[in-house]
Amino acid sequence: MGRRFSSACLLAAIYRRGKTDRSRYTLLCEAWETMRRGEETDLPRLERWAERLPIAEFYVDLGDLYLENGRTAAAVSCYARASRMIPSRLRPYEGLWRACLRAGEMDSAAAVARRIVSMPVKVDNTTTIRIRRQAEEWLKTYE
Repeated sequence: MGRRFSSACLLAAIYRRGKTDRSRYTLLCEAWETMRRGEETDLPRLERWAERLPIAEFYVDLGDLYLENGRTAAAVSCYARASRMIPSRLRPYEGLWRACLRAGEMDSAAAVARRIVSMPVKVDNTTTIRIRRQAEEWLKTYE
């Protein structure tokens, strides 16, 4: 009971202090890092938080954790949800691409990689350049 109450209080505090989704996400990341020191990754807690604080970056992070833990279908679901929230972001598609590769779904991976390569982005930065380059290189070897 104490953990459930503390999570609810934490989320309430994040909503009060965070004025934008980005600031709430930053506060949530800080709280999560503080809470998980000395603990194993608590996916059920993250799942509850994701439902109560739906932010695309959080779903990408949750998808990454699922992928690390071998839960590919759950990772795909998180990445797909994040990509629907902000369709112009490459990061959810990168996660989706990695999940398809891990699942051995090469045709789906190729479709996602083509989307990554052709997708217009608002700002090119080192992350978007890296993601696109990796997708282009993989497509060359696949096709």
